[in-house]
Amino acid sequence: GGTFFHSVLRQAERRVNRKPKQEAFLGEELFPHDHESIAQWITWPLVDTTRENYAATRRHFATGEPAEYFGVDRLRKMYESGARIFSKGSYGMGLCEVVDAPCAYITILRDPVERFLSHYKYSCLAGAENRRLWNKAMKDKGECAMDLLEWHDYLGGDDWLHILAPGGQAENKDAQVAAAIANLDKACFKFLLTEKLDDGLEKLTTLPDFARLNATLLPNFAQHNEAPELDAHQQRLYDTHVANEGMMAQLRRNLRKSLAVYAHATRTYERKWQHRLLSC
Repeated sequence: GGTFFHSVLRQAERRVNRKPKQEAFLGEELFPHDHESIAQWITWPLVDTTRENYAATRRHFATGEPAEYFGVDRLRKMYESGARIFSKGSYGMGLCEVVDAPCAYITILRDPVERFLSHYKYSCLAGAENRRLWNKAMKDKGECAMDLLEWHDYLGGDDWLHILAPGGQAENKDAQVAAAIANLDKACFKFLLTEKLDDGLEKLTTLPDFARLNATLLPNFAQHNEAPELDAHQQRLYDTHVANEGMMAQLRRNLRKSLAVYAHATRTYERKWQHRLLSC
């Protein structure tokens, strides 16, 4: 979902900021990539709120420094010209608190069990991204042979809720669930569901900055990050684990907090899109 949504935001940014008249800002001019404070952005020209750079990004907007890019006067001039800033990254929640301009959140949500299974195939079994999440023992053996529950424990549990509810609730999961639901319910927050992606994209075009979104062109901008195909042995492992009813039941128990938040999202999805998106 994140990879696909990057292409959505990139197309929207191009269409909104690439004006025919030169007095308006162009997307690449909002934050020039050759400046030292911006050169490390993985998502450029989208503002970077990935794990690697969200703290620095938040600091720039909070302090307004360097002023030629993050100062209030500069942001005001950009906004009044019709330019719009799009950010991308899993750690963007909370950025609106330090942005002195109209600001809102949009994300894409996926069933937590399906999300976990996909991650297990991608990062454990397939060893994608050059076996990035494998430990030394796995790399020495040339295999991640953990089952679903072992992989869940290896990751330190479910890391999804703190993205929707950053802050001090991590030790109190019930409070974290409540905070995540409260954030989803905010008038400045919209979300799409992976399971209803076509419908979500259609709803997204009701927002002014996404009105000209052309879904047929999205693959042209997509940054593909597909997992290597599983070999026969890896596929047998996966199929065996998914067919294990006891293991799957325990996995759902492990993911119960995330499932509670997702259940709320599915219940409120249609109602959320019946209301205007407001600024935080």
